[in-house]
Amino acid sequence: MGIKTALSQIESRCLWSETPYGRYPTKGGDGGDDALWLGLLSSVGYPTAFGMLMECQAAPGESKAGMFYRNPNRRSNDNDGYVHYFSRDMAMGVLLGLSIWDVAEDTKWPHAYQWMQYIDKSRPCLQKKPKWLGGGCLVRSPIYKFAPDDRSDITPSLWALIGRVWVSNGWSQTREMKAADGMDGDWGILEAQNCPLGYILHLHALEGYLKHILRQSAEYRQRMLDICFDRQPGNLFYKILKQCAATDEDVVKYLEIVDLWDGPKYNWLWLSSNIERAIYEGDACGWDLVFLGRLILKLRGEL
Repeated sequence: MGIKTALSQIESRCLWSETPYGRYPTKGGDGGDDALWLGLLSSVGYPTAFGMLMECQAAPGESKAGMFYRNPNRRSNDNDGYVHYFSRDMAMGVLLGLSIWDVAEDTKWPHAYQWMQYIDKSRPCLQKKPKWLGGGCLVRSPIYKFAPDDRSDITPSLWALIGRVWVSNGWSQTREMKAADGMDGDWGILEAQNCPLGYILHLHALEGYLKHILRQSAEYRQRMLDICFDRQPGNLFYKILKQCAATDEDVVKYLEIVDLWDGPKYNWLWLSSNIERAIYEGDACGWDLVFLGRLILKLRGEL
């Protein structure tokens, strides 16, 4: 069985979510991380993934116009008292989507522009003007946010990554992007060396993957991906990223992993902290296998 046949069989068993904006691939569960997976699937040209990633964004005229949600369903069921709209992790999915080369710049730009418009207005008010001065905000926080969530503050390293995406697309950087230029280097390397295995290490691998797509920061990118693979050599995704290539041996390993999969679980295989056990138990949602299979084909010039 070849990869294309395997992909067809896997896709027929994967989970989908129905929304007012269309049908989209979901990892399942509460769908709280779907914006990230949609970004990853967008990066390997999966049909509908980019469009549905952009449907995570509130449209002009909606109460949080320009803000991205964790998935399209959360956008359609917005509740002002809800505290988990988005997070820094989900921002990686949006950045991956805005980085892909096979979507026209004029298709991406309106979403990017509206996102920055929202972010520019997102700083919490620290001190309000008295009513006799007309009200409104007198002093705002210096911290920008992706959403009202506690976990959505935009760090300098994230501003640096956003700036890279803007440069790659030929868009003018904001003052915050320029000020953070280069701040996604040494600190990220240090954290990748010491962070727990699992989700956090996976995010560092995705930072390297994003820079690979952008064709930027080659030295730091390679160091980051070397660290991820050295810490989890059983993770085929990390191996392929480190190599920036997919060998015949990798294809055989991928098909072995697919053979162990027995249907959708609510997990993204490549972020597992115990990857060998997760592979053996077929602990994958299916879209993680679709993503890696398509990445292998793309790197081999077969997609």
